[in-house]
Order: sequence, then structure tokens, then C-alpha cells
Amino acid sequence: MIDLYYKTGLKPTTDTTLSVLFGTDSAFYCIFDAHKVLFEGNHMKIDAFWDAYERGSIKADRMKLMSLSNKFILSNNTSHLPSNDFDVYIDKFTDQPIYCKHIFAKGAPKKVQHIVTALDHHYYLGQKTVFHLYLEINRLHVYYKLDGKFEFYNNYEIKTSEDLLYYVELVHNMIVNGNKERNPLEVSGLVDIESGYLELLKKYYPQITFITAGINAENEPLNQFYFGHLINLACV
Repeated sequence: MIDLYYKTGLKPTTDTTLSVLFGTDSAFYCIFDAHKVLFEGNHMKIDAFWDAYERGSIKADRMKLMSLSNKFILSNNTSHLPSNDFDVYIDKFTDQPIYCKHIFAKGAPKKVQHIVTALDHHYYLGQKTVFHLYLEINRLHVYYKLDGKFEFYNNYEIKTSEDLLYYVELVHNMIVNGNKERNPLEVSGLVDIESGYLELLKKYYPQITFITAGINAENEPLNQFYFGHLINLACV
């Protein structure tokens, strides 16, 4: 199990932002200063996170929320049916007429964006081909962009390294490059490089780059666990 608890004794000297990534039943939160330096973070059940937030145990000057849900639709329009059971959010891709419609529990204190929108925003200036895997606990997100144009996104439930390889191969063979030479992979999220979880994948995809960025308050570099937060912070 990956330990995501971090709390420094130092105080941020600039405005702080609480970034929260919501999975199926868990929340991974981090508090960053205005320079995107990490000061606090943890991973917990969603109810426990909201309890701590409402008590004031987790607080910052502003908040940004991101959903990793599989309850989404990609569309060329914004039409949707209202619901009494949940809130519907609509995110627009940065440079294409594509909209992500996704749902979230009612009553969130801020707008919730979906991870596919954040990934698209992160990559929109680049004209390269991107095959990105974002992993959370028991779920794989696959994002593919060809020569600067969005082509595919979906997420899948996974429990084993065989599941991981199966879905990466499925997308690669059907969408990316047929049965030809494997494309390089960019990998981020809650996956430990040393765990052996990726060993089977590496046999088929030898070119894997782990996407990292940012530092914590002790000036230590952040690893691939925090990439989701950094793209969340970057979105308007």
C-alpha cells in the first residue's frame, strides 16, 4: 500500500490551494502554496475527507476538485438531463469542440472537473503524440493524442498486472498503432516504480517515462504520485 501522508512543520508564506482527487470511494488531497510547493497531503475515504474538511482540520485559501469517475460521456454538445440525485458538470476541451459530461455527488463546494479535461489542458500546446497512463487504486486511465489532436480516453477497473497489460494492449491494438511497434508510454499516478506491478507491462512496452514535477516544502522532488494534482492546479 502506498503511503501518501505528508505534513511539514513549515508554514506556507503565500496563498494556499487545496487540490482533491476523488476516486470511486477515496479522496487524495494535497495543499500547495502559490508556487505549487507541497505542504500537506493524505489519502482517505471520501466521507472521512469531508468530515475533516468541515471540521476545519483540512483548510486552505482556495479549493480545486477533480473527479476520476467512470461516470462520464465525451460529446460534441453540452445538452444533458438534470438530476435530483447528483450534480452534472460539463468541461470543454481546450482547443477542440469536445465536452466531458460527468456527475458528482450533490453539494460540492466548488466546481468539479474531470481528469480527462485536465489531461487535455496539460497537453494542448504540444503537437506530439501522447499515450498516457494514469493509475489510481484499482483503476487505469488511458489518454491518447495523435500529433496534437485528441483521439481517445477511457478508464478501466484493474486489480492485477495482467489486467493492466490487457487494457493497455486493447487500446494500443484498436486505437493507437494496431499490432505494430509499441508506442512509448507516459505513466503517472498511484503506482510505485519499485513494486513490480509494472514488470509485465515493461516486457511489452520498454519505453516508459514516469511523469514528475514539483517539490515539497523540504525542497524534495515530487514523484509520479502527484501529477494529477499538478494538472488539477493548472486548469482554470
